[in-house]
Amino acid sequence: MLASIHNSVFRDNIEGNRLIEMPDRVRRVVDTREFQRLRNIRQMGLSSYVFPTAEHSRFAHSLGVFATASQVFRLLQQRAAPLDLQTPGLRFDDEAMAEFGIAALCHDLGHSAFSHVLETILLPDGIRNHEDCTVAILSADTPVASAINDAADIDAVKNLLRKRHANKALVELISSTFDVDRCDYILRDSRMAGVEYGKYDLKWLFHAITVETNDFGLPILLLDGPRGLDALRQFLAARRYLHRQVYFHPTIRGAQLLLKGIFARMQDIPGHSDSIRLAPKCLHSIASGQKPSLDDFIQTTDIEIAYMIRGFASDHSDAVLRLLADMFVRRQFPKAVLDSAKSNKLLSQRYRMSDEPFSETERQGVLMEEFLPADLLSVTEDLREYVRGRFQSNQVPEDAATYLVAFDQVTFSSAPPSDLLFSFQGNAVPLERIDPMCVGFNIENLLETFSVNRVYVPRDFVAESREYVDKKYRI
Repeated sequence: MLASIHNSVFRDNIEGNRLIEMPDRVRRVVDTREFQRLRNIRQMGLSSYVFPTAEHSRFAHSLGVFATASQVFRLLQQRAAPLDLQTPGLRFDDEAMAEFGIAALCHDLGHSAFSHVLETILLPDGIRNHEDCTVAILSADTPVASAINDAADIDAVKNLLRKRHANKALVELISSTFDVDRCDYILRDSRMAGVEYGKYDLKWLFHAITVETNDFGLPILLLDGPRGLDALRQFLAARRYLHRQVYFHPTIRGAQLLLKGIFARMQDIPGHSDSIRLAPKCLHSIASGQKPSLDDFIQTTDIEIAYMIRGFASDHSDAVLRLLADMFVRRQFPKAVLDSAKSNKLLSQRYRMSDEPFSETERQGVLMEEFLPADLLSVTEDLREYVRGRFQSNQVPEDAATYLVAFDQVTFSSAPPSDLLFSFQGNAVPLERIDPMCVGFNIENLLETFSVNRVYVPRDFVAESREYVDKKYRI
């Protein structure tokens, strides 16, 4: 009996330890070298240096996105039946399910090693981001493209990934403010990091979704307002909190600056014989100051880069590159000496115990930036020269200050769902027309952009750098 079931089944540790069922034609996509590469790319990049259990891979995340996509497609397939969609490309049939499921499964194929941090360095020439790289891999003569072509219409898969597909409901679920990618990583990243910020009710959110047609007869998503808005608010808040508390953690950002500094130094001394000798072949082009080929990109994962850095730390003749690599191996990341997310003021100055009304600045709480000097780039350059002098006094290669003193600005942004409408008493309205007084909250507040600005210095010079800045800029 069981031998007649031609599906692969995977165990997953989110959504109640669910089982992921996968048809054989899709399993053949998973078994290609391009997809298996994702096993060796951490989903959360360098986050495990702060959250030790966050060791999960893009491979596990991609399987989870496929499972979530399959779940929501089956639900929409039932709810789209009364629409009687007959136009090819708009129907919610088995063909569309294969295309949508594979697009969801393969959405991260173009991610570089360590996820986002090295994207601009590792991507092949002419490719702007990991989304474009995914499409490039599917457009090349690759085993994964061949496997997809055997399982579904590969052009439809690429159109879903490019947001050019006629079925706007499926496009929205592949890439938008509310998509199957975010549905998975919010739950998975929070669980694996061991934090509580990422919990939301996915089952109820999907229960509140249906599909309708717009004025052009194209399918779009519709969320039952009274039923689903609280679950959507929970989803958006979870993503916002994860960025603020996990992804933008100051130590993680410091680790990213050091990793980028290692590559910057390697490219500042292009073609160095030790860089070529110690780097894997797939990184030779970058070590020579050039962009990698698509095949070199596919061969590069976290493993190749970690191997190269350990070699640099022990055996590179360039003192600066050897120092940077050794600091990375020993987890001696730069630390923030100025941080817009943390006030340097005394608690008595930061929090007022008074009946006097708060000023507009004080209403911003601990995310105040008025205590920071206005021109942080100038302050960073000033600190860099100061640290350079201290390096010289301590017989440390002074050029290392170029890479270890840095200004870092990171921004959270979340656009309103473009093709998602909300149903209230039979009327379909966009997000901006929802009256906060009627629903009890303003959901647009959860989409507001915020930035965190920091200045980093080597961790051994934090105290004296802070004292230097305090005295010079009277912070």
